[in-house]
Amino acid sequence: MKFVSALVALVLLSNSEARLRELQGACPGTVQLSVSSCDYESLKAALADSTSCTAEETLALLGDSEMVDSKCEAAYSDAKSLPFSEVLNKGYQYDREFFNGGTDLNSFESPTVVHAEDTERLAAIGSALLGDTVIEWPDYLANFQECHHRAAMCCWTADKYNVGGGSCTSAGCADGDPLDNTDVCHVDMKNSPLAAHTRDGVAVFPGDAEGPVHCQGFAWDEKDEMFRGNALFHVVMKGLLSNGYTRNVPGAPMCGCVEQMPVVSHAVCSNTDVNLQVTLVKELEEELRIYIGGKNISFGNCDGKDLADYHADRGLEKFVVGDCSSGYGLERSIYLAGLVKKD
Repeated sequence: MKFVSALVALVLLSNSEARLRELQGACPGTVQLSVSSCDYESLKAALADSTSCTAEETLALLGDSEMVDSKCEAAYSDAKSLPFSEVLNKGYQYDREFFNGGTDLNSFESPTVVHAEDTERLAAIGSALLGDTVIEWPDYLANFQECHHRAAMCCWTADKYNVGGGSCTSAGCADGDPLDNTDVCHVDMKNSPLAAHTRDGVAVFPGDAEGPVHCQGFAWDEKDEMFRGNALFHVVMKGLLSNGYTRNVPGAPMCGCVEQMPVVSHAVCSNTDVNLQVTLVKELEEELRIYIGGKNISFGNCDGKDLADYHADRGLEKFVVGDCSSGYGLERSIYLAGLVKKD
C-alpha cells in the first residue's frame, strides 16, 4: 500500500513538473522587465505587455502575490541606497536643526558666502545619485515619523543666495525674499514642538502678515513609497541648490509631514516618476528570484496642479486650503486663536 501511494505521488509530481515545463515553454525562465514599481500587479501587467507569456504562464511564473511583493521588498533592500543621514553627513542634531530652519546653511553669516562651496556635497549627490540610487527616508527625525496622509511639504521664508528665483541679488543676502506663492493661515505648534521649542501655542497670520513664503510638497503611495527620500531631497535640497531658499515659518518646521507644517493656501506640487529594470528568474523546482537593476528616477510638476488638487483623494485640503480668509483656513485659525468671528 505504501509503495502504491509513493508511486502515485511520484506520478503526480512528474505530471506537475511536466505541466510547469509546458507552461514555461513559451514564457522564458529569465525575464527582464521595465516597470514603475516592483510589485505583483506591476510585474503581472508588464509580463502581459512585453512578453509572449499567456495569462496562465504568467501565473505559473510569478506564483503567489504576497510572495512576489515580499521578494520585491527584499530586492529593494538589496539595491544600492544612500541613508539620508549621509546627505548632509553632519549628524542627527545638525539634520534636525536644518529641517527646522536652523544651521549655517539656513542662517545668514556673511555677505560673501559662496553658494557653490556651501552646497558642494549636495550638488554632487544631486547629479551623481539622485536619479539612480534610493535615498532612504529620514524617519530618524521627528519631522518625518508620522506622515499619516503620506505627504510632506517645505515652506521657506528667505532667499539666501543669488541663484534661481527670489529677491537675493548678491553673494549672500540677510533679508532676501523667496518667490511668494502662498499665504500662511496659521501654525499649530503642538504639532511640531521640537521646531517650535514649546509644547503648545498658536500663530495666526491675518492678511499677508507672514510676508513672502514659498511652499512646495509631494505625496506618495505604495508604488513610489521607496523613493520618497529622493522626492524629499529633490524638494528641499533643490530648493536650496536651485533657488537658495532657506528658513522656516516661525513656530513650524522648514520641512516635515504635512500634519506638522503650517496650514497654507497653496503649495507647488512635485511628483516622482520611476522606471525600474527588474529581472525575474524562475528555474524548475526553484523559487522565483527577483533582482532590481537600473533605476531611472525623475520628477515632474504634477501637471501644474496645486499639491491638494493633484492629490484630491488624500484629504490634503485640510493643510493646503486654497484660501485663508474663508472655509477651513479661516474657521481653524479662529478656533485655534480662541477668537469669536464677527458678523
